[in-house]
Amino acid sequence: MTTGRRRRKVRQEISIGLKKQIVRLRDAITTWPVVLQQIPVPVSKRIAQKIMADAAVYRAIPNDARTMRRNNRRAGKWRKLDAVVY
Repeated sequence: MTTGRRRRKVRQEISIGLKKQIVRLRDAITTWPVVLQQIPVPVSKRIAQKIMADAAVYRAIPNDARTMRRNNRRAGKWRKLDAVVY
């Protein structure tokens, strides 16, 4: 017989572009319910608030297409290879 344990929610990858979108919406004085409805990926309010805690970092990241698709802020180890693959 199995116990009624809840399964852990699947981890959601959030791209830098999506994080920048959250920061832009909050900078435009948009309420949290509206922000969370407008983004295409389900993100909790707690995670969105953590993103806002690092808002200055996301504002400083350039808006190129390659950066917007990444999920972390680290620069690639092999930039030439990254450019060719992209």
